[in-house]
Amino acid sequence: MKIIKGSYPGVDASYSKQLRDLIAKMLNHNPKERPTIVDILNRPFIKNKAITYIYEMLSGNHPNAQNAETHDEVTNSLSRFSAY
Repeated sequence: MKIIKGSYPGVDASYSKQLRDLIAKMLNHNPKERPTIVDILNRPFIKNKAITYIYEMLSGNHPNAQNAETHDEVTNSLSRFSAY
């Protein structure tokens, strides 16, 4: 209801302008004007972070790497993500 009414706290200025702008679009009171998951994933700053995260998981350089999916599952996820 807060989104529909447009009454929610703003995103802290410590976050990047790109992220704040994206969050504002995601919280648009009109659902038709909100970005789709494909729109979100196609934003370069999101895509770069996601690809970096996946590579860190594959290489074991991420703190949660020991809890990661199998190597093949992560590789398949990366392949699907890169297709966007």
